[in-house]
Amino acid sequence: MKITIKLLSKALLATAALAGPIRISRTSQSLKKISHHDDTNWAGAVLTAPAGESFYAIIGSFVVPELNPPTHSGAEGEWSGSAWVGIDGWGDSKLMQAGIAWNVYADKNGNLTRSYQAWHEWLPNGATNFDGFEINAGDMITVLVEANSASSGWCIIQNESTNLGVGIKMAAPNNASFIVGKTAEWIVEDFQSGGFVPFANFLKVEWTNCKADSGPAGFTDGSTSSFSPGDSTTLVDISQKGVSMTSTVTSGNNVTIMYIA
Repeated sequence: MKITIKLLSKALLATAALAGPIRISRTSQSLKKISHHDDTNWAGAVLTAPAGESFYAIIGSFVVPELNPPTHSGAEGEWSGSAWVGIDGWGDSKLMQAGIAWNVYADKNGNLTRSYQAWHEWLPNGATNFDGFEINAGDMITVLVEANSASSGWCIIQNESTNLGVGIKMAAPNNASFIVGKTAEWIVEDFQSGGFVPFANFLKVEWTNCKADSGPAGFTDGSTSSFSPGDSTTLVDISQKGVSMTSTVTSGNNVTIMYIA
């Protein structure tokens, strides 16, 4: 099934559209270990690869939320956030990721304007937008990140509601940023732009059909195992200034992240 991912990646680069849902392998291995952790800007699920293995692919789907200002906000303001999948980045500065950023603006009369933007990123480089890719609240989005090696990989985003997709082949910014495949994540983030951005009320993001594929350490060819976030996961929730802002639960192949601030 690893070959299938690569073929989809190449086809997407050529056509900028996918003919059907993205798939990765379904052979599952269960570890059954769940832990919890508070973080300042990540909420979701983090998998850690078994000893001697590296994650090389991660996939998940979610319905784009209809955004609102926080419950106790003033009449006018702007709030943001994002949802993404990635390889590495938990406890280190290596991270290849792709996802959707969102923004809601309320004018002084309380009228709301919502916007959504697809992007990809390989730290320490900043995020780069996929321009011209339409996203609306209620669309089903699938995100795939796949490493061909420690220094190269693919980021693909498909709008299942319009059957259109975008993707890019990426290269590591420098030797220090080579990924090792230690972790794989399904996340909602209060990202930073000169500090944490005011966090939008996204109500709920439910990552579905979540899988992360692993192979022998070093991204060499060989047999793979596929893990779901219900197998062995660190559940993460955003907490800032002593206030919990999210609540995350996982079941099987799904990760549900709820806004509670």
